[in-house]
Amino acid sequence: MIIFQNPGLIELDAVTIMGLSAKLPNSFGRFGTGIKYGVATVLRGDGSIVIYRGKTRHEFTTRAKTVRDQDFNIVQLDGVDMGITTQLGRDWEPWMVLREFGCNAKDEDGDFRQADAADLVAIGAGLIGSDDMTTIVIDWPALDEAYKQRAQLFLEGEPLYADAKIRILSGSSSHLFYRGIRAYKLEKPSALTYDILEEQMLTEDRTLLSSYMAMHIAARALLYIPDQTAASAAICCGENYAEHKFDFQNAWSYGKSPSRQFLDAAIEARSREDRNLNPTARKVLLRQMRETEREGSSSGGFKMIVHDNLSYVVDALISLGIIDENSKTEVPIVPVDELPGETRSMVENGRIYILQSLLDTNVIDMAKELMARFIELRCPYGDMESVIRLVGPLLIRQHEGLARAQRHIDEEAKAAELCDAIDMHMEPMVIAADDHADDIPF
Repeated sequence: MIIFQNPGLIELDAVTIMGLSAKLPNSFGRFGTGIKYGVATVLRGDGSIVIYRGKTRHEFTTRAKTVRDQDFNIVQLDGVDMGITTQLGRDWEPWMVLREFGCNAKDEDGDFRQADAADLVAIGAGLIGSDDMTTIVIDWPALDEAYKQRAQLFLEGEPLYADAKIRILSGSSSHLFYRGIRAYKLEKPSALTYDILEEQMLTEDRTLLSSYMAMHIAARALLYIPDQTAASAAICCGENYAEHKFDFQNAWSYGKSPSRQFLDAAIEARSREDRNLNPTARKVLLRQMRETEREGSSSGGFKMIVHDNLSYVVDALISLGIIDENSKTEVPIVPVDELPGETRSMVENGRIYILQSLLDTNVIDMAKELMARFIELRCPYGDMESVIRLVGPLLIRQHEGLARAQRHIDEEAKAAELCDAIDMHMEPMVIAADDHADDIPF
């Protein structure tokens, strides 16, 4: 037998009318259906449920009714039909009932417990609760079994980290929690336990409508967590855990650096070549390293690198018209030991980053990479029209067949221009000759 108690007297209309919810702001429920689902589920399981509104006892019962040769049990409160049957919430399980009534009690600054001997005596004597308290007593063995697993439904313990949007607790979990209540079954367990505090959309059975925003909040909190042990547990958990899919790049708030503890955890994992390191955590680390280098370096373009191969490539790109002389000082090229994934060069913050290994090995490949990056700088946001206008003429000039065809066209155009010029020059002479035709003797 489980007893749910909270201060204040429950509104019976909230118990009997579907869709009526009179919850306080920031309460867990809002649809006005949960109590009805819970009551129907208990009665369908042959349990009993009684509400004490102060000292006044209200009991739920059923009456049989046949409709189209099918038997139903109509739910009643104090002998009055509620307009629902015990088939309501037919997919509900006992733990959902515990969560529903437990949440209702906690929403009203109350709690719940398993009945002891004193409770049983008080219930028998009709003395349970007080004049200004609501008490709900559910006698159902299946609910007693669910109560044994209550720690999986109602989050307990001190957090490793907490802010206005989330609490992070130690220990693995198969669920996300919302304001202390189990609210979402994860596809893979999480290495840490996450309790989302920021308002989320819920379904009628108190489940998160979507896990996307909750995961984003968790990733963002880990990115700035001042706890290296917790950060390491999350970013190095491996693909069998939910955090391996966290997108830390997307969670990064521009203008705010990740915590030193997060970066140190990523640095240690990278140095030991930990294959379990979350790929986006690695990208965050590399980007932060580039940011740090940029802030600490002087301005200047190609002068930042003394490299013979680079000078050849730069001269070639200038001759092609891909870049101009000013780019030598306006766009710095920075060699780095590592870039995200299989990337060999990238544009970031007005700079071009290129792998040092590429500078040392293959001039042609380096030229291709730098050409692509300068085009990206001049044609941002995938502006293909700008790319075509910039690169098209260069490619055409380099294509032997197209170049030969263009020369033929140009030659024909020049020949046509020459003929036109000759015609224009001869026309006055022809006219003059026509004017004196009669003076010519034959």
